[in-house]
Amino acid sequence: MKIEIKKTFYIKVFSLSALLLFFVILSSCDNITQPKNNNSQILPPDTGQILPLNTGNSWTYIRTMSWTDSTKVDSVTMSITKKDSLDGVTGYDVKNLIIGPSLIFGGFMLDNHEDGLYMIMISTIRVPPTSPAQEKVLSFPTKAGDTTSFMSYLITTESIDQPVTAAAGTFRCVKYVIRQDTSVVGIIWSEPRVGLVRTWAQYGAMKVSCELNSYSLK
Repeated sequence: MKIEIKKTFYIKVFSLSALLLFFVILSSCDNITQPKNNNSQILPPDTGQILPLNTGNSWTYIRTMSWTDSTKVDSVTMSITKKDSLDGVTGYDVKNLIIGPSLIFGGFMLDNHEDGLYMIMISTIRVPPTSPAQEKVLSFPTKAGDTTSFMSYLITTESIDQPVTAAAGTFRCVKYVIRQDTSVVGIIWSEPRVGLVRTWAQYGAMKVSCELNSYSLK
């Protein structure tokens, strides 16, 4: 009788231990596959949009502008103001785009396609104005080594999963390097489903860097 009681006791203890181990493993799997929070998401680096374009989305940055003999630090907010159209082509209006061509003579919008982020531009310096041109800015989904030709720039994907820390948190970013001729004139770090985390650009003698401080996605 004592032998049977001990045997039953050990079986129950073993079953309870196995059940607890199962829930520990299950909980660990959930922690790996689910987003931790809004500022540090554990997600595949090839899903979502490289820049989420929904009306009302906004990102606030700490911006540093440097010249040879001076530096200025301020705050700038980039936002998606509305869905719009240029001569029948639809996209999203962006206020305070933090990196891009130094001059665009005319209107522009951004839009996400299946193969990446596009800029839609229309020139107003020609008479009559040109039809809207759609050019891919950032390839996404992408892999290291992918390149995109945008205006006079060559944009190369250097990394698809680079940890980047900013004031808003730590993110897993795609890193894009922008070259004009052979010179590096810009770098973009962007986390899919979040947006631009860090940028660096050179416009002549001026260098501008932006670091994500906070964001709100609709």
